[in-house]
Amino acid sequence: KQALSVHARGMRKEADGLRQIIRRVEARKAELERGLALAPTSTSLQNDIATSTGEIEILSQKMKELEASSGVPLSILMKRAGTAFYEALKQKFDLKGKKILTVCYHGNNGGDGFVAADLLSNDTEVDVLFIGDEEKMKKEASANYKKLLSNPGVQFVSYEAIDFDDYDIIIDAILGIGYKGRLNKEILNVLDDINQSKSFK
Repeated sequence: KQALSVHARGMRKEADGLRQIIRRVEARKAELERGLALAPTSTSLQNDIATSTGEIEILSQKMKELEASSGVPLSILMKRAGTAFYEALKQKFDLKGKKILTVCYHGNNGGDGFVAADLLSNDTEVDVLFIGDEEKMKKEASANYKKLLSNPGVQFVSYEAIDFDDYDIIIDAILGIGYKGRLNKEILNVLDDINQSKSFK
């Protein structure tokens, strides 16, 4: 059991490292795609985006293989990821009185965000901006989404009604390892608003 526990901790550490790398590459890709929107004929930007896309696909495949070999159900992985984020945020901030926005898409990363929002609602005011498609959710993400809908401490808000500068903390739970292709305009707009806000993110 001890050996299994050490193995599990090692896999979790490796998974966390991969997630951080993937998020950095995804952020770089988003920046490139914003640049391409301004200069659509730029060959160098198109090549850089293609390179970033390839890197994300390779890293994502490694992440999926790691998760599959762990033998842990996706629902548990999602709960662990959301809980780990909540605990890290709680260590960094006194959450009492903080206004928090969690932005979620319909993938598993959004499911992690739903878990974190649910936990954060025990400490402070939490708004959720959902920019995905409920019908495209996997059952694990959908279960956490539905749980939030019945949580009186969480308010779902629309993009048009949001002033991103109103929030002390913004959680980006939009994209994860399963996203492929170009970012759509709605995601790019939200990422721009998050990056330009004065909030901690």
